[in-house]
Amino acid sequence: MAPDLLHQLDKGIFGEYLVKWGQHILGEGEFDRRLKGMPRFQGMRHFNNGIAPIPDNQWTGNEAKALGRVYLPLVAGSRYPDFTRAARAIVDFQFRMRQPEATDIDIADAKHDLRVFHDAKEVFLDSGARDRKLGFAGLTKLHMAQHYFEWIRRMGTLDGYTTDISERLHIDCVKNPWRATNHVDAMEQMTTRLQRAEIWAIACARMYEAGRLPESLRGEYELRSRVEYLPRSNGNIEPEDDVEVEGIVVGNSGAWTPGQIWHPAPTIYLAKTPPSHTRKVSGTYLMDVHGALGIVQATRDFLAALNPAHRRVPLDGNSNFRVWTRFRLHHHPFLQSLPPRIDRIRAFPSEYDEHDELVRQGYMDTVLYLDDPNRQGLRRYRAGRIRAIFRLPRHLSSIYDEPLVYLETFKLFSMPVNYPDHRLCITGPQITNGARVDIVVPLTKVRAACHLAPQFHRMDDATDPQPLTSADDLLSTTNHFYLSRHNSDFMFALLDHWRRAEVETA
Repeated sequence: MAPDLLHQLDKGIFGEYLVKWGQHILGEGEFDRRLKGMPRFQGMRHFNNGIAPIPDNQWTGNEAKALGRVYLPLVAGSRYPDFTRAARAIVDFQFRMRQPEATDIDIADAKHDLRVFHDAKEVFLDSGARDRKLGFAGLTKLHMAQHYFEWIRRMGTLDGYTTDISERLHIDCVKNPWRATNHVDAMEQMTTRLQRAEIWAIACARMYEAGRLPESLRGEYELRSRVEYLPRSNGNIEPEDDVEVEGIVVGNSGAWTPGQIWHPAPTIYLAKTPPSHTRKVSGTYLMDVHGALGIVQATRDFLAALNPAHRRVPLDGNSNFRVWTRFRLHHHPFLQSLPPRIDRIRAFPSEYDEHDELVRQGYMDTVLYLDDPNRQGLRRYRAGRIRAIFRLPRHLSSIYDEPLVYLETFKLFSMPVNYPDHRLCITGPQITNGARVDIVVPLTKVRAACHLAPQFHRMDDATDPQPLTSADDLLSTTNHFYLSRHNSDFMFALLDHWRRAEVETA
């Protein structure tokens, strides 16, 4: 029987086995508490109410995939190291099996993941998550995983014949067209709708290839054609600042060549002008509302680094900055089979009405920015949280008039070789004299979006856990974080590439 990623791996090994075992070990309450407090990330589902309210018959492949993106940092640091090791092995295996291409090295790594899981799986019997009398002999979906490799060699990667494809087509070609009809002569209406959709898709593709597709339609077209690597909507799509954008080319990373270490060099897209309401924003407002507490001094330090004489420029809390709320990073794929990746970076505060009800959810996203260009892999970068995207006040534009970002910086990453159980990189806010370190850097130094997940077992309330909600800003209150490598297929493949490159060049 051919492998089925949706039912055997996503909903089976992960959703039916690993998730339930993890809930038993952590406790359903603690499991959901951590999910509710997990920092948000573009395109990644946030479980506002945890997963306990989701009935088993509504647990779909989408839920399993979404939970898989945060599962490892969610359970890492549990009192059972073998549980963390087993969780890491299964989630890594899950991501490897979804890749659109597989080499001998990929297959060897996937086999290693399965061995690690089987070596550590006794922890589920010892902890009571799995009945010892039942053991693991009856778990047919787990048994099927060892046969995936021969199918890959015979038929190609598993993403080509998973039931995800047919179920997705059933939604797009049957369910959605049916809902759009008045249920009278529905077949004719559905057929007409599908024909028109296909004609429109063909026309868009031709115009896109000819460079004639209007900018207002280009984003939607790219979203539809590259759905696996672009952020998926959770109903919180934020409008762009302006449809007219400019592209800042950082470099041309191109496709990866074996033997080389690939680093992201994205094209940065920023609106040509800020939104009308943020074209004159005082430094005091940025301090009080954006949390950019040191933006004036950090900007002075940036200008002084360009020329020491600039340290005395007229700049204070009353100076008006030109502020943007978002920009995009367009990454070229480093593997030919992978589509491009678009990171959408946001930096704007939450908005409330006169009744103190949330009107617009604010985001201050975390990114990887260039810290030491002489190093390789992840050591070249540092994590930072963007509090403001801006240009200098107009009276200083003659000194420097390129876009800047104000960042709260994090410590250098501690490499995963130091943590054999979860193999996640670790970082934390950089603090000096009790205050977080902040800097201003050119926008061109931002190279990728990243997701930082709290180390829940090291939080101040770890011994007496307090309720968490999606409104809690753990990025501001927590001191220990994991760099999530499963937040996107792009990030997983990139960190895996760096891991292999460092091993090969060691």
